[in-house]
Amino acid sequence: MESVQMGVSLGSAILNLVPVVVGGLLATLGGVVGSIVFHKQERRASNLRLKREKLEQLVDASYRVKFWLEEKRDGDLFGHEKNLGIFPISEVEMISRLYFPELREDVRQLSLVSISYQEWITEGRIKMLRNEEIGDDYKEGFDPIYEGLLLSISSLVNKSADLMNKIGGS
Repeated sequence: MESVQMGVSLGSAILNLVPVVVGGLLATLGGVVGSIVFHKQERRASNLRLKREKLEQLVDASYRVKFWLEEKRDGDLFGHEKNLGIFPISEVEMISRLYFPELREDVRQLSLVSISYQEWITEGRIKMLRNEEIGDDYKEGFDPIYEGLLLSISSLVNKSADLMNKIGGS
């Protein structure tokens, strides 16, 4: 009878431990799953923050392209020499290639119009060095190039703003 009573006591003790063990397992599992979910959410938020920052850098560099070209024009054609630094189109191209391939066509257009602008500047500089007259035909070539520059920057900035809205920026 004593062994039956001991078996009942042992069985009762085991039954009392089952909820404790199951509760401990559930708490551990919840902690692990919660950590995994938190880590994934934190990584996603970090990636979105990085993309927003890179998009801001891309837009800033796009505007600096215009400023750099204007400074180059003023230096080469009007003698207002300044230290221009590195042409920011490379920064625009790099950020776009690494983070925003969907902007590739707009970046390509900005690069092409920048090349046209630089060619126009170089043509004027050559005329000046040769002491040739800079005629109206040369001067009139500026407007379409400058308009193309403004349009390409505007398009890139507008598409960047749309992209910012998609990734959750303000």
